[in-house]
Amino acid sequence: MLNFIRETKDGVLIDIYVIPKSRREGFFYDKEKGVLKIRVSQPAEKGRANRRVMKLISDILNGYDVRIISGERSRRKTVLIKNIDVASIEKRLEI
Repeated sequence: MLNFIRETKDGVLIDIYVIPKSRREGFFYDKEKGVLKIRVSQPAEKGRANRRVMKLISDILNGYDVRIISGERSRRKTVLIKNIDVASIEKRLEI
């Protein structure tokens, strides 16, 4: 199991690092830092990057409910994904 993903009674928590205003959108696992990084095209203004992060993760996971539970004003965030297990997330993220 990867150290940035953990299962709880409410769902799965994922620690992420967001890179706003990127030319390309997507995610990658930074093995050196042990973190999942997500690039989004939206700027970090008025919650636009946060909304794009949630949409991108939800799309990758085929519509699961994604919420930011900590780090709304930081590049480091923790997101909660309900009604899914860690194995399913790892498979869909292909990491």
